[in-house]
Amino acid sequence: MSDQINLSTMTIPELQEIITNSVKAALMAWSPPQVAGMEEKKYLSRKDLCDQFGIAYPTLDRLVKSGVLPTYLPT
Repeated sequence: MSDQINLSTMTIPELQEIITNSVKAALMAWSPPQVAGMEEKKYLSRKDLCDQFGIAYPTLDRLVKSGVLPTYLPT
C-alpha cells in the first residue's frame, strides 16, 4: 500500500473521513494508558491541544464545531 494519495480523484467526503480517522488515531495514540482501578481523568486545555497538533484556536474550534473532534474523549 502506498503512503501517497491522489487528491484529484478523491471526493471531499473521502478526504474528510481520512482526516477524521487520522485525528482520532493521533488522539488515541497520544492518550496516556489507563491504569486498572484508577478513575482519574485528565483533560487537556485548548492550548495543550493546539500546541500538540500544531494548529490555531480557530482551527480547533472548527474541528469541534464540525464534529471531527469531540469536546472530550470517553474513557
